[in-house]
Amino acid sequence: APLPILPLDLLQRPMIALSVGGAMLTFIASTSVLVTLPFRLHGQFGLGTAATGAILATWSLTMMFCAPTAGILSDRVPATVLGAFGMAVATTGALLLALLPEGAKGFDISWRIAVCAAGYAFYVSPTFRMVVNAAPPARVAPAGSLMTTARMSGQALGATASATMLALGIGQGAAPAAIAAVLFLVAGVLGLIRLAPGIRH
Repeated sequence: APLPILPLDLLQRPMIALSVGGAMLTFIASTSVLVTLPFRLHGQFGLGTAATGAILATWSLTMMFCAPTAGILSDRVPATVLGAFGMAVATTGALLLALLPEGAKGFDISWRIAVCAAGYAFYVSPTFRMVVNAAPPARVAPAGSLMTTARMSGQALGATASATMLALGIGQGAAPAAIAAVLFLVAGVLGLIRLAPGIRH
């Protein structure tokens, strides 16, 4: 179609395809962590509704500061480098969440969430920008919509994965964070592949 709803032709560009694929993995990972974490905080650590909400707010607060910072840094640092750094940090944060010790208190959990959210922010903002910049000038808007589609699809798949894990009885433990760490790591590897000369140019 001349004006497709889903501009699949843009995925023929390796830079865009790798970025969109990596972004979708990060959206799946982050959503699965955020959906299952309240169940874990309540079931494993015995936290109430207010305490759980306050701890989860750490994600949004961290994003509020880190996402604009990542956007500013992408003017000076290549987005691929920022993305790789972000996924390394997010992977570390997710592993720290998976390895939460028994009896962990609010701060013990919050700073781990902050590490994960900071890494996520340093990946997503530069990646959005990279996809738009990699598209032809006349296809900038479709490229942006492709990332939005990846975000919505990733969030839907992440929520579905969360429901599945909860139904299987593993959603209230360390499994969601451990799986998220693997997805963050794969997204980081896809980001590093973008450094290959044939793809970068």
